[in-house]
Amino acid sequence: IASGRVGTMVTDLLSGVIANATSVPFAYYSGLIFLVLVFPMSLHIVVLEKQRQRNTNPDEAWESENSTCSCNSIIGRMKDGLASFTEVFWLISIAGGIFYGVTFGFNMVISKFLVQDLCNASCCGTYTPPACSAQENAVQTASYLMIIPYSIAVAMMPIAGRIVDLYG
Repeated sequence: IASGRVGTMVTDLLSGVIANATSVPFAYYSGLIFLVLVFPMSLHIVVLEKQRQRNTNPDEAWESENSTCSCNSIIGRMKDGLASFTEVFWLISIAGGIFYGVTFGFNMVISKFLVQDLCNASCCGTYTPPACSAQENAVQTASYLMIIPYSIAVAMMPIAGRIVDLYG
C-alpha cells in the first residue's frame, strides 16, 4: 500500500509536467499507465517468493510438487499464488481499490479548486493558449500541496502494518 501511495505522489508531481508536455487527458491516464506496469511486477513477486520457499525448504517443495499444483508454468504459479490469499486479503484489497478510486477523483477536483484559489480568479485573465506562467506556478504549487496527505499516509504505513500484524 505504501508503494502505491508513493506512486500517487510521483503521479501528482508529474501530472502537471505531463499535462503541459502533452495533454490533460493523457496526464489523467498516466496514473493508470503506472498501475498497469506495476501489476505484473506484483504478480512476479509472488512467483519469486514461491521459488525462494522451494529453495529454503526442499522437503516442503517435494511435497508440494506431488500435490495437485499447477505450478509447472508461470501462469499456473501466479494462479496458485493468487488462490493462496485469504478472503480477508481480497476484502482489504477491494476496499483499498475503492479508496484509491475515490481519492484519485477527489484529489483531481480539489487540485482544480486549489489552482483557482492560488490564482485568485485572475491568473491569466482571458489568456487561453496552453498556459501562462502564473497558472503554471499555481498548478505546480497545487501538486506539491496535494502530496502532503499521501506523505503522511506513507509515513504512517509502518505503524499501521505493525498494528495489523499484532491484532489481525
